Amino acid sequence: MRSLNRIQKRAEAALDAEYPSYGVTGPNNNGSKISPSSTMSDRKLAQSAQMFHYQQQRQQMMAQEKYVLFYRIEFFLSLFYFTIFF
Repeated sequence: MRSLNRIQKRAEAALDAEYPSYGVTGPNNNGSKISPSSTMSDRKLAQSAQMFHYQQQRQQMMAQEKYVLFYRIEFFLSLFYFTIFF
């Protein structure tokens, strides 16, 4: 019975808190105390993080392609050199 009381008090405290409790994702439409500007800045932050991740992935892919291309050229030049001089 004590643990049930404790759980209820924690749940009420989470509802009264300025920020949502752990595990809640996205904007909350049930009358929470989060301001609309806060959710807007959260969206902007998420968009910036997504763009940063995209750019990092793109740079990584381009570097990998450059690496592969360089070694393919080096390989074919070595074959060309080998066929001419040996």
